[in-house]
Amino acid sequence: MKSIFTLLILSVLASHVYAQNIGINSNGSTPDNSAMLDVSSTSKGFLAPRMNTGQMTGISSPATGLTVYNTDSGSYCIYNGSAWLKVLVTPDNKWSANGSSIYNNNGGNVGVGTTTPNSTLQVNGSMSMGVSFQSGSGAVTLDNSAVVWYFTGAGSGASAVLPSASSCAGRMYMVTNYNGIGTALPISSYIFQGGPYSLVPNAHTVILISNGTDWYSLGLFN
Repeated sequence: MKSIFTLLILSVLASHVYAQNIGINSNGSTPDNSAMLDVSSTSKGFLAPRMNTGQMTGISSPATGLTVYNTDSGSYCIYNGSAWLKVLVTPDNKWSANGSSIYNNNGGNVGVGTTTPNSTLQVNGSMSMGVSFQSGSGAVTLDNSAVVWYFTGAGSGASAVLPSASSCAGRMYMVTNYNGIGTALPISSYIFQGGPYSLVPNAHTVILISNGTDWYSLGLFN
């Protein structure tokens, strides 16, 4: 008789749970209407199913949104309908997004290849920079796709056009005129001794930097 009564109570509870959202707590609080399952506690947490990668990927026909804790990667993983994705939680993140760009917000130095950087950016190791080779005879606008601009074999109509200094404060360019045909290379927007500057041929190089208002030379080299 006791077993029948217990089954009856469970049947009533099951029908009630099926029709309502569910609250699991120790204080009898009502579950939030926006949640089908509302778990609340001030002394215990929620424990998701734990499994390794092989077990996770072995789940047959996982539902979109299925969540497990991957013991191999030490992270929660969610199935997005086609693949398992890690839920990345980065505490004390030192990088912030600004549109399609990111910037460092740690207020200190940044090191690559060192744990004790002594400058705003310290790189211990090799470093690559973009190089653009130009051989045409038209105007070429320098942009952020390269640092080194190498003009070789350009005709008499070739010229280098600098971007507005105000749009790229601190940017540097190295421009080389390696014309073997005796053709100078005009560089627009760069004023040298009161007038526009032309880089003479035969491997002459100038390093330019923007201060946010004008372009200045850091040096001329043969």
